[in-house]
Amino acid sequence: MSDVLIQPLADGSYQVSGELTLFTVGSVLGRNILPLGDHGAMLRLDLSQVSYADSGGLALLIAWARQAREADKSLIFYGVSGKLASLARVTGVDRVLSFQ
Repeated sequence: MSDVLIQPLADGSYQVSGELTLFTVGSVLGRNILPLGDHGAMLRLDLSQVSYADSGGLALLIAWARQAREADKSLIFYGVSGKLASLARVTGVDRVLSFQ
């Protein structure tokens, strides 16, 4: 089990790394990531360094999308693994999350 880390990237995007699971997302679920996105109306999160994600990780992405919507920001997830994208598609969550 690894911690979930969020680090700024040079282009105003942020990289999420670690495992996004039912066991790890609790530590960041209540954390507001939006102050990190004070670069305008767009917030981009790179998930390419997420080593594993399950339904808990998907719940975290939904929570972050809700935070962004409430702050009138667009949130785009990129570098999404095929497994996470498939999980989102099967559950219908891909209709409320923006994957690139």
